[in-house]
Amino acid sequence: MINESGFLPCSDNWCVDGNRAWCVDVERNILYCINLQLREFEFMKEIPEKSTNTFRMNPNCIKYKDFIFCMPTTGNSIWIYQIKNLQFQQIKIHNPNGVRVAMVDFWQFDEKMYVVSRGLKQVFEISMEKQKIDNCYELYNIDATWITKSIMVGKVIYSVCIAASEIHLFDIETKSTSKYYIQNIKGGFETICFDGENFWLSGCRKEIYVWNEGKDTVTILNNFPAQFGKYNIQSSKTEILDCKTVEFEAYTFFFQSVAIGRYIWFVPLLMNKLIYVDKDSFEIFAFEIENEDETRETLMSRQMNTKFIMEYVREERYLGIFSTKNKCVIEIDTLENKYEKNYFGCNHIFIENMMQMYMKHERVRFKENDSLDRMAFVKLLNMDIQREKISSVSAVGYSIYQSTLNGGNRK
Repeated sequence: MINESGFLPCSDNWCVDGNRAWCVDVERNILYCINLQLREFEFMKEIPEKSTNTFRMNPNCIKYKDFIFCMPTTGNSIWIYQIKNLQFQQIKIHNPNGVRVAMVDFWQFDEKMYVVSRGLKQVFEISMEKQKIDNCYELYNIDATWITKSIMVGKVIYSVCIAASEIHLFDIETKSTSKYYIQNIKGGFETICFDGENFWLSGCRKEIYVWNEGKDTVTILNNFPAQFGKYNIQSSKTEILDCKTVEFEAYTFFFQSVAIGRYIWFVPLLMNKLIYVDKDSFEIFAFEIENEDETRETLMSRQMNTKFIMEYVREERYLGIFSTKNKCVIEIDTLENKYEKNYFGCNHIFIENMMQMYMKHERVRFKENDSLDRMAFVKLLNMDIQREKISSVSAVGYSIYQSTLNGGNRK
């Protein structure tokens, strides 16, 4: 295995399956399999959709039996990897206006998968067994151009958008739609999750909203820790951390949220701290992680202006988040409120597959800040050095052979 800081590409989710996890590289559109026990990447396969820009083409995935469904964001197809025959199968998405499909939210229900396209504002019903789209339903009465988040509770999908304080419902059994308007809320919502009793929402204001559907009541939480704020990367003339502003036009406070046990966890977009809330007392806490403070230099050095990405929840206890700064997965034990930083390497099979992938492409450009490029470049460089050594040894051997012959002839 290569050294611990060697390799961990960014992905939008990990599909955990026992001691292994599947994920897709957001930059390269490559499907990976990770051995969680050994903490090493052991498999890679390029998703065969052709494009000059592969960024976030199919960055999310879900496993069903021996199939890995790779879901599109900027791409226009669902790609299904068949583990047994090592091949991809394609399901094309009808997208006549070329919008960003963004099939980010999806759920398995029996042998069906229900998928919300954030850009098309449609619900897709997909047969996971037959690998085909069975039906597609419009989410009516959504004026916004973009759905920011959807969750499924029972047989109902709840969708929100940043443009309005509304929650849109779609019943997968009756195929009916409905809408709630949330009173006394300014703006819309970026995140939504459910704890079994209440819905938790957040948006562009420094507030968290607790909505009870049965009572149709809302509680607004805003008692955040004093040093919780947004990183300012636009202007070097201002303080890098803004803890005073309570509303942003272009940025939301949180990127993702999830209910685990007694706490609701909020993953920041460009905020400086991970936040968790006691679902009974509504008290807000900051979860401190060592070496996660940012500077403008660290923020500007990477492609995505995102602090963390939520990768997985396993055993209804452990929360895995990707640190874009430190290129590691921080696994939080939400029961004990402690964490572990996990670094990953690669086994020899993965490296062989990687080299085959690079060698079949012509005129490859290597990016210095890309971990896969760096690893491949070093490997290819070593191969060239070895070739030179072999050539040199062969040349020396030939000279010795000729000298021996000449010496023999002189005798």
